[in-house]
Amino acid sequence: MTATTAIVQVGTRRDMHGRLLALQTMLMLGTTLIGGPISGWLADLINTRAPIIFGGIVCLVSAAFGYLTARKYALKP
Repeated sequence: MTATTAIVQVGTRRDMHGRLLALQTMLMLGTTLIGGPISGWLADLINTRAPIIFGGIVCLVSAAFGYLTARKYALKP
C-alpha cells in the first residue's frame, strides 16, 4: 500500500492525487465487501482451503494482466 501510494503521488498531477488515492483505497479495501462473502461461501461449499486457492489464482491472473498491460503501454527507448 505504501509503494502504490508513493507511485501515485510521484507519477500523477497534483490536482489528481485525491481522486487517484480515493480510487486506490476503494480498490484495495472496498473489494472485501464482495470477496469476503464469496470466500465464506467457497469455504462452506468445498472446504477451508478453497478460498486460499481461489485468492492465489486471482492474484496470478491479476499479475499476468498487469504484466501484459505494462508491456503494451511501456515507453520504448
